[in-house]
Amino acid sequence: MIYYSFVSKNCEREVSRKLLEYAWKIENKDKEMPQIYKNKYGKPYFENCGYYFNISHCTGMAVCAFAKYEIGVDCEQIGRMSGGAVRKIFSDSERQIFESAEGEFKAEYFMRVWTFKEACGKALGRGLSTSFKNYTAEESHGILHISEKITYEDKSYIITAAALSECVFNEKVVCVDINMG
Repeated sequence: MIYYSFVSKNCEREVSRKLLEYAWKIENKDKEMPQIYKNKYGKPYFENCGYYFNISHCTGMAVCAFAKYEIGVDCEQIGRMSGGAVRKIFSDSERQIFESAEGEFKAEYFMRVWTFKEACGKALGRGLSTSFKNYTAEESHGILHISEKITYEDKSYIITAAALSECVFNEKVVCVDINMG
């Protein structure tokens, strides 16, 4: 399941943790959430409990993916683009599509590619140390993903989850209201 919440600026990290606690309670009722560890690349995980998670946040949004298989998630607000990122992480075919795109589609395409690659790196447990040019949505090397465009007020976001399991296509993207006050 992929849970997301719109949040006030500077609360994103705290809300992503609350989304993880919410997801744990949905799946495990009264069990206490186990300690969180990090692998050598910084990916958080539970040890020996049969559940996996990943969190992400950007200005105005927090996301938590929770599953019984390795999963990665990323969220980004559509708008900002980096030519350096295009050269560094886009494959040749992705760069051609990006360079020929115009207007809103160009910014959305950039974020779909970026969130796909970051979610892949997280699912693999290697984060940003992954060679992103090797993973494209067209040739994903066994990594399956879902991507949703979410609009709230005057802002649009892309949420992408990736996994090494076909189960990712059964995931639902659910909005949760996390009250911070």
